[in-house]
Amino acid sequence: MVISKSEFMMFLKHPAWLWLKKYDKSKIPIPDEDLQARFDEGT
Repeated sequence: MVISKSEFMMFLKHPAWLWLKKYDKSKIPIPDEDLQARFDEGT
C-alpha cells in the first residue's frame, strides 16, 4: 500500500484514521461548512 506524506502524518496522530480512509470512508465525518471554509482558506 502506498501512502502520501500527509496520510503518514495523520497516521502518526491517529493510527485508525488511515485504516478508515483506505477501507471504510463512510465512517469519516464530512466537515461542516465552517470547517470546510477553514480548510479552503488553509488555516
